[in-house]
Amino acid sequence: MNKTLPTAIYAVLSASILTALAGCADQQSFTQPQSWAAQETGIQATTPEPTDANGILQRMANYLAKTQAFSVNLSDSYDTVQASGEKIEFSSTRKVLVSRPNGLRVEHEASDGEKQIVLYDGKDITVFSPADNVYAQTAKPGGIDEAVKYFLKDLNMRLPLAVLLVSQLPTELESRTESLAYVEKSMVNGQQAHHLAARTQTVDYQV
Repeated sequence: MNKTLPTAIYAVLSASILTALAGCADQQSFTQPQSWAAQETGIQATTPEPTDANGILQRMANYLAKTQAFSVNLSDSYDTVQASGEKIEFSSTRKVLVSRPNGLRVEHEASDGEKQIVLYDGKDITVFSPADNVYAQTAKPGGIDEAVKYFLKDLNMRLPLAVLLVSQLPTELESRTESLAYVEKSMVNGQQAHHLAARTQTVDYQV
């Protein structure tokens, strides 16, 4: 059965980070569809307050890039197309710990229970498979930014959300994002957050 992940960006951020980024200028926003009740009564749904999507995105990026230490728990699901054309959904969870400039730990568990741990200490990148009790290690001095680039480009290995871990995040988002729009104010774990939608040359992403 094919479980190869499609190339995609899953932008998942904690509610505490998102809500810390409130305060914005005017820009065109999406209009939320009328609710069923509004359609029945003829009352027009309220248009969300215009919001500066780019300003919010850059404040978020700068906040993460300058934060010296943080951790986040992630869960995602994804569909993969089988040879028969049928789509099967899989899921995984990750725990990411960042301690700049040299500390990175990513714990990954797939829906079938398979686990993998990626460690970086400023000198070496280590990938460990607990189930098989094996590991691989390669030297890569230079800090988290250099290690992440080497892991993705030279080792050709997957590290979802890798762009959110590097200190060049603001520059990366600005250079890659071709269009950006404000969707709405959303509730995430009981906290109000900004919902943005963007496109790059290869993928669409939302934060």
